[in-house]
Amino acid sequence: MKSADALSDFLDWLNSRFGKGGTPIEEDTLLFEDGRIDSMGVLNLVAWVESVSGATIPDRLIRIDHFETPAAIVERFLGSRSEAER
Repeated sequence: MKSADALSDFLDWLNSRFGKGGTPIEEDTLLFEDGRIDSMGVLNLVAWVESVSGATIPDRLIRIDHFETPAAIVERFLGSRSEAER
């Protein structure tokens, strides 16, 4: 899956689960800043990324700073050579 396609699919998924108050989640939305996503939400994020990438994200990479924005998540974990594969 191309990164642009992955980002579009990811934004659709995020908005269907975590969208609130009529403010859509966009590629540069800070996911944790306004409490939109909590610790359980992180588990859902990780599960989605793993299912799409087909790779397990190592525990050492499951850090809030790696999941700040949708674009950062896609770049880090679904890019051409994702960190999950390293």
